Amino acid sequence: MSYPQQPYPPQPPPRRRHDARNVILIIAGALAVIIAASVAISAAAGNGRHPAAAGTSAAPAAAPAAQAAAPAPVPSPAGTGAGSCDYTLGDNPAGDPSTAVATAEVDLTNTGNVGTVVRVTVGWPQEGYAPLTMTRTVRMPYGASGAPVSFHMPLTSTQLDNLQNWQLGHTGQDGCTYSETILRTYGPAH
Repeated sequence: MSYPQQPYPPQPPPRRRHDARNVILIIAGALAVIIAASVAISAAAGNGRHPAAAGTSAAPAAAPAAQAAAPAPVPSPAGTGAGSCDYTLGDNPAGDPSTAVATAEVDLTNTGNVGTVVRVTVGWPQEGYAPLTMTRTVRMPYGASGAPVSFHMPLTSTQLDNLQNWQLGHTGQDGCTYSETILRTYGPAH
């Protein structure tokens, strides 16, 4: 007996393999794993921990944002100075050359939070003439106190006479002037 042949039901068309799509999905997945690993390593390095120690319970917790490092201090240069002056006659103040010398000292104190470069000027009075002046530039380290800046200027016998005449006319005063000017800073602010 023969059985009637039944027709096979229609078959769907064969599936395509979508090789290109699969390759793209595999690459995207690998990139996601690499990025996640990089973020984890960066986070562990940012906390000062070794990446291998990131998962251990003995590792310190991350510092809260409120305890972040304080900003660097802004340089604030400042200083004070106090001076005195005099003159020395030497053994032949009226000779040519004269042995007279004008002397002065300015004691500087750095009251700022950074090292400074300071221009210091001293002026000795001259009766009837412009003062004799002398300038020096010095470095004042942060925290320096009472640092002496010394001056000495040879005087002619006429300059010595003019200095003495000014002082005789202004009893009890030496007449010297002192100025300190901060030119620039150096080093870190504290």
